[in-house]
Amino acid sequence: PTEKAIVDAVRAFRSLDENDPLQKIITGQVRSADMVPFIQAYISNHYDAKVQLGDLALLLHVSQSYLSTKFRREVGCSFTDYLLRFRMDKAAELLKEGRLSCTEVAERVGYEDYAQFSKMFKSQKGKQPSEYGKSAQ
Repeated sequence: PTEKAIVDAVRAFRSLDENDPLQKIITGQVRSADMVPFIQAYISNHYDAKVQLGDLALLLHVSQSYLSTKFRREVGCSFTDYLLRFRMDKAAELLKEGRLSCTEVAERVGYEDYAQFSKMFKSQKGKQPSEYGKSAQ
């Protein structure tokens, strides 16, 4: 009853597309084929926040190990690698624009610790964020 009330409330505010993976999850019509597209869409919309596979597995009502294996099989890399690559690609876009400082870019892609961001960025892009931004201009 509570879940139905939530679905009804969401529908009252927003018309949901039946093909939208989130719609299928909300209505309890989750199919195995919908899980990875849902995760990718979730990352695309929430990469700037704390994103954990365990939380997504709870939402999808599956085990974390099952979801991890399924994600790796369908995408070709681990969830963590995918999230890291997604964030660093977004950071590279922001650095190329040149409007934000490196620290602001780090925060925009979900890193509170600039040193960790810088380390991850260099491992993915081969340059420090400050060097990347300068070479892109």
